Amino acid sequence: MPLSKTYLAAVVEGFGKTSVKEFETAQCDERDLIAKVVKAGVCGTDVHMVYPTVGERAYPFRLGHEWVGRIEELGAKFPRQDAYGRDIKEGDRIVVYPSNWACGSCYYCKMLLMPHLCIHPAFPRELPKMGSAFAEYYYIPEGTSVFRVPDHVPSDVAVLTEPFAGTLRAFDRAFAPGVPDRGQGFGVGKSMVILGSGTIGCLLVILGKLSGAAPIFVVGGPENRLALCKELGADILLDITKTTSEERLEIVRKNTTYNFGVDAAFEVAGVPSAFLDGIRLVRRGGSLVEFGHFTDRGEIPINPFEICKQDIHIYGSWGYGPQIVGNAIKVIADNCDSVRFDKLITHHFKLKDIQTALETAKNQECVKAVIDFDDP
Repeated sequence: MPLSKTYLAAVVEGFGKTSVKEFETAQCDERDLIAKVVKAGVCGTDVHMVYPTVGERAYPFRLGHEWVGRIEELGAKFPRQDAYGRDIKEGDRIVVYPSNWACGSCYYCKMLLMPHLCIHPAFPRELPKMGSAFAEYYYIPEGTSVFRVPDHVPSDVAVLTEPFAGTLRAFDRAFAPGVPDRGQGFGVGKSMVILGSGTIGCLLVILGKLSGAAPIFVVGGPENRLALCKELGADILLDITKTTSEERLEIVRKNTTYNFGVDAAFEVAGVPSAFLDGIRLVRRGGSLVEFGHFTDRGEIPINPFEICKQDIHIYGSWGYGPQIVGNAIKVIADNCDSVRFDKLITHHFKLKDIQTALETAKNQECVKAVIDFDDP
């Protein structure tokens, strides 16, 4: 189908205020492609950007980065294969690694192959302002890692690729330094605690079960989110509204080897105080992965003595590279018949209801809210 001359996109106009506006559709350069957004997920980061608690933001801006779409227009010079060498054509569903903000030439991009840590992000040419997912069209420039979605993967599952990629990378961080005979690094049969029961917490439960972790503790709330974590395979649930930090510590230690605590903890709640809980819940010599703060949520006092005494490994996790997206869609495709990824999507909205969708996520009334677009 030919592109519409105009398209609709959500715009953040001020603190907690969004609207949907009409924009002119860009011409597709022969080096690029334009995709029609099929579904877009509401991320906790989106909520924190619309309702910031620290610092100031410049308005207006657009947002949305979790999405699955269909190739609507394929430039004549854009590759006809995805990142795995599979043929792509107009009409195919895709997910992408958003390469258009990384420079591709700095130390992190070129030498370490870590574009998510690019030190001077910039694209070599000006691009249309069509790079947000809460919009009918998404502009994808040359050099972007594109992944065709396998036919058997429903769009309601494929839309989880981006958060699953971030989760997968955070999960992988716990495996370092990986010296099994010294009890270092994560692995099969190791115990884990997940601090946060939202989308990322649920995805960590899935990864834990697929990897043979046991027991799996989840600290969070409200009850509907904890119930889903249980359904997905969590062993012990700890409701933050019904337990104190000391009670949670006692329960975790009581249910782990020699009452030492878990082998790995993952902070994905986006609450600074949860980081302190993570330090205390991990056994001495264990690992703590911090993935819950992709926006600034403020500061908390930390006693360095606790970190030294615990002798723990602490890993930050900031984004991921294109190879992680490829692995994420592969894991999803290999397991979507047996793992109920779709259970995470509890609420559906149309683009015109973006404000309600954001408020629903902010109030934790959903696990994952998704914006549905027409997909003939």
